[in-house]
Amino acid sequence: MKSLLKILAAAILAVSLSTGLAAAASDTIDTTGPNSSNKINHNGDVDIDVNAKNDTDVDADVDQDADSGNAEVKNNTNAGDAESGDAENSLDAEVAVENDNSGAACGCLLDGLNWGGGSATIDTTGPGSTNEINYNSDFNYDVDLRNDTDVDVDVDQDADSGDASVYGNTNGGSATSGSASNSSSLSISVSNKN
Repeated sequence: MKSLLKILAAAILAVSLSTGLAAAASDTIDTTGPNSSNKINHNGDVDIDVNAKNDTDVDADVDQDADSGNAEVKNNTNAGDAESGDAENSLDAEVAVENDNSGAACGCLLDGLNWGGGSATIDTTGPGSTNEINYNSDFNYDVDLRNDTDVDVDVDQDADSGDASVYGNTNGGSATSGSASNSSSLSISVSNKN
């Protein structure tokens, strides 16, 4: 009986150490009288609740308006040239969202695994004695990870070139309106890792 308990205790301790449980208590019952009742109980209760929520809301609203002025040549005997300037819009936007919860969850798990184990020895008890070693471990690990990412991008671009007019002139020149252009470059990157 004594040898069996020693083997059982050593086996439990070996399993505990191999799974990352550190020995925290060492108990020994030695040299008791006959008909004695000897008991060692190791009880471990670990409750880990990880609740990580990433709520990311990105709203981008870009309104651009470029208007080229009017170019007119009118009511002149000898008209010259009139040119309107260019109208141009340019947008370069980048949105990057990254949520990583691995550190918090892993850290809590390691804390739970290191709650402790123990070693126990019952030796040299009298005849008719009852010897008992109990290891009770209750490990509860609850992880709730939520990533809620909302990216809304609204880009409004308006480029208008002005009017070019030549009228009411004896010798009319030329009127040139500028060009109108829009340019957009948008990059969105979302990375959620648990």
